[in-house]
Amino acid sequence: MLGDDGVGPFVLEKLRKRKRIPPEVELIELGVRGIDLVDLIGKFDKVLIVDAFKSGGKVGGIRVLDYGELQYFPASPMLTLHDLGLPTVLKLSEALYGNISSKVKILGVEVAEVSEMRMGLNSNVRRGASEVARLVEKEIASLLGSRL
Repeated sequence: MLGDDGVGPFVLEKLRKRKRIPPEVELIELGVRGIDLVDLIGKFDKVLIVDAFKSGGKVGGIRVLDYGELQYFPASPMLTLHDLGLPTVLKLSEALYGNISSKVKILGVEVAEVSEMRMGLNSNVRRGASEVARLVEKEIASLLGSRL
């Protein structure tokens, strides 16, 4: 893992350990295979994406965006398949499956460093990612009309 880039896996691990996610909800870790998200969006009614953000905000800060808001972030250049940026992946999905704006919500944590080779998140990012795990649980409960 490069620095704080492990936000998504950290949140998924927290959710799995709590064992409060109902069986009709799939938790999927994509890692660097962002292109796989294109087809997943077509497969599901609702997609919650958890990822690291590096936009100059407060480290550990939480961002919750819908697809429309994400369109204002620049797309990354395509160097390899795993270098596709999230805005690009979502635009590809929309081209294939039509309007996805009501299907996608992005929950992110502002990170400090993603180029430093180390395991684990810095303490501020860890706190933010723990809060994102709670937000994901609340979002799932809201979608299912229940309390987890």
